[in-house]
Amino acid sequence: MHTTRVAALLLAGAALTLCPASARAASEEERIEHLNKKAMEDYDSLELDSAKKTLIDAITRLRAAGLDQTPLAAKTHINLGIVYIAGFHDRGRGQQQFEKALLIDPSLKLDPAVATPELQAAWDAAVRAVARKRKGGPSAEPRPAQEPPRSSVSPAVPQPSPPPPTEALIHVPPDEAVAGQRVSIYARPTVSIARATLFYRVPGQERYAQTTMGRSRKQPGDIVGQIPAEVVVGRSLQYYIEVYDAAGTVIGRQGSADSPFVLSIVGGSTAPPRADDEDPLAEARREEAARTGPRPFRERIYFDLGLGTAGAIIGPGTTTEVAWYYDSKSRLYEQVRAFSGGFIWAGLGIRAEVGAYVWRGLTVGVSGRFEAYLNHNADSSLHAERNCMTGGGQPIPCYTTTSMGNFGVIVLGKLRYQFRRHSIFRPYVHFNIGGGEWRGALNIDGSKPMSGGMIDTRSALQPTDVCSATYNGRTDEMRDPENCKGPSPGYNFQNPKPGPTDNLNLNRVCPAEGPCIDAVLMGRAVLGGGGGFYLGGKHVGLTADLSLLAIFGGAQFGFLTELYLGPQFVF
Repeated sequence: MHTTRVAALLLAGAALTLCPASARAASEEERIEHLNKKAMEDYDSLELDSAKKTLIDAITRLRAAGLDQTPLAAKTHINLGIVYIAGFHDRGRGQQQFEKALLIDPSLKLDPAVATPELQAAWDAAVRAVARKRKGGPSAEPRPAQEPPRSSVSPAVPQPSPPPPTEALIHVPPDEAVAGQRVSIYARPTVSIARATLFYRVPGQERYAQTTMGRSRKQPGDIVGQIPAEVVVGRSLQYYIEVYDAAGTVIGRQGSADSPFVLSIVGGSTAPPRADDEDPLAEARREEAARTGPRPFRERIYFDLGLGTAGAIIGPGTTTEVAWYYDSKSRLYEQVRAFSGGFIWAGLGIRAEVGAYVWRGLTVGVSGRFEAYLNHNADSSLHAERNCMTGGGQPIPCYTTTSMGNFGVIVLGKLRYQFRRHSIFRPYVHFNIGGGEWRGALNIDGSKPMSGGMIDTRSALQPTDVCSATYNGRTDEMRDPENCKGPSPGYNFQNPKPGPTDNLNLNRVCPAEGPCIDAVLMGRAVLGGGGGFYLGGKHVGLTADLSLLAIFGGAQFGFLTELYLGPQFVF
């Protein structure tokens, strides 16, 4: 009696435990039935997005409740396939849903009340695909489920069979992708796998590109593969997933080469037809390059003209080019030297430059500078045809701008890199190497030779030219060599203690009144760099260029800085 009472209590407890679970399952099925009804009502009302979202939610609830292998699940997959194909014209996804329904129950038929030629064709293709998956043969047809044959032999312990490929891998396709952005495709294996591959292609191509899928850190337990951004163009793309065991056998699949998922692309354009023998991604890359690549115009050469000036830093002892000074202590002539170092200017100069673009903003070119004139007045020639007078009315020699040291020329090879090539303001830097001569202007009043003595324009001992300095005191036939013409025979004689008529035959090179400006020569090798900017449009603009150059070699050493402004033309 006591035993019977205990058994009854246990049965009652089990009933109380099972009833809520059964009630919960029944309640979830009712909700999913309601979702299916609402979705198809939205489909009839052409609320396609709402219908799709509702059915996807229903499938998620079926999986969570463990009802994803029930007739209700098959019905939901069929409804979602209808929405994809008839509503969105997405046969790939729709056929995939039909296949999932047929894997649950291969005896299912498409309802003739909703069947259209498009739906029926997709259904028939799904039937063939499921038959191949189940039987491994292209012509095998699904057969109705039947009871296993009875045997007189005692049944063996049932062995678990591997899940179908579609059940070994769970995947929810993304709704859409944004054109020009890479797409992450996630899936969750339900069995142990060795590796996974994501296949993708642009519609219209025969071959698929592929990429390896790896473990996801964002969604633990999932695998993830990336579809590159350059492929996400046009209106859509196709993909499918396969997972393999250690032997390389496919043990899981979502989609297939014949029935891929179709991913809609937002912001894309219709891709042009392509030949099957092309690289599947070549056209996609070209479209992306055309959309985001550089402007059609490409700089090849530039040419500019500039007008400017230059100055040099010289050291003490730098010699001038025209004037020679008679040192009364040594009774020798020496070139006039700068008493102290400093900064000297050149005259006005012009610059011409041409260069070719060799890589992005890098150019190789040639730049030439020509100093048009120098403001010198130290000279060895007289204007005999002019009458020059002092302020007191006394006649004096007339002097002109020097015929020596009148020009300067520098030619430089130039390596330049320009930044912000397609903007209005384009700064650049450059490196220069070349050669030439540069001349500046130096006031030699107060200068002296190295042996001492000051230049005094009021003294009879005045700076003279190289001829007077070289042939001083000569009275023989060499007193008047070629290119050295004096006012009278014996002009080379200069008396340290002149009388009223002494030294009048000397070739003076400085004016009797005012400063004496002589030329300073520097050269021959030139090395340095600088920078500047271009301000303007695609073909024409204004350029400003500043350079700092070291000049050394056969002439004197100095540091030269120059600034040029002018137009630039780009072709």
